[in-house]
Amino acid sequence: MQQTANYQLNQWDGEDRIMRVDFNSDNAKIDAALEKNATALSQATSTLEAALEAERQARASGDTAANQATASAREELLNAIASEQSARTSGDAAVRGEFAAADASIRKDFAAADAAISSACPIVKLQSIVTSQAATQVDLDMRDSSYRNMAFLILIPQVITSAERVYLRVNSLGEDGYYVDKIDRPYLAFFPSCSPSNEVASYTYCRLELYATVIACSCSYVGYSSNLSSTSDTLHSIVKPHIATSQAIQTLNFIAEDGSSISAGSRFTLYGVKL
Repeated sequence: MQQTANYQLNQWDGEDRIMRVDFNSDNAKIDAALEKNATALSQATSTLEAALEAERQARASGDTAANQATASAREELLNAIASEQSARTSGDAAVRGEFAAADASIRKDFAAADAAISSACPIVKLQSIVTSQAATQVDLDMRDSSYRNMAFLILIPQVITSAERVYLRVNSLGEDGYYVDKIDRPYLAFFPSCSPSNEVASYTYCRLELYATVIACSCSYVGYSSNLSSTSDTLHSIVKPHIATSQAIQTLNFIAEDGSSISAGSRFTLYGVKL
């Protein structure tokens, strides 16, 4: 009797006896595989929820620090103004010196508050470009080594083109360079364009993870047409490890379908989420 390659499930030939024990064995294997997948999904969900909660707390902490710094700065400014008025009345040069010191202190407090907010916020804008002229391909420079120290990257493309689709590639790699939902594809992801001529609006969110040997991508999009119909999907993909690794990534490439041009005014924004 033959068995399947992955889970060794039974496959009966014409001359094989059909036994209940074989069915029971297959059911046990299927049940174990489903349980393993469910556990992995639960762990991934818990990790994401913890990350989101940490981000919320960090933002709340940053807002509190900014409010406190603003209140303190306002109070110091009011005191400084009062001192300046007294100095103008009395002509006391020493008071003018105190005002200068207060001004320097305020600037220092604002700088400290800004630094505290930047440090507390886990999301950093790494780069943002807006095209100034039409092109058949737009590239994002990915050679900055600090990108590989992030937990993951968030890419928000807003591509204006007459084509319906836009493709995302790495290092301009085309045919057979990627697995998209376990299928060979000539692109890492695709998403709908923003096309004013066709009255189409879309929103795309790509999560890039630069592991030591693998470049992984989860790309979600939703598109709306003029008649209010919508389309959405999420693609899970990787660059084939023997083609390119995170250490070898040079560029992210955007190409419109059918060789169409990407119009001026298209925007590409890349964020990093700190570890």
